[in-house]
Amino acid sequence: MDQWKSVEIERDGKRYAGKYRVEGGIITVTYDGDGGAAKPTLVGTTEPEQLAKRILAELVTGSPQK
Repeated sequence: MDQWKSVEIERDGKRYAGKYRVEGGIITVTYDGDGGAAKPTLVGTTEPEQLAKRILAELVTGSPQK
């Protein structure tokens, strides 16, 4: 099992932190703020850290990022 790695983003001047890990081609990102949330998805060809940042942004804002 892969270790959890930290990931951070900034939105509207505020920093948000979460963690992610990749296991069996699936990345799982967790966010503990605002009640917490988690989201698994297939990694595909995207760099895991960049994908983790996009997913964290979705978890923070509640909507998909483009």
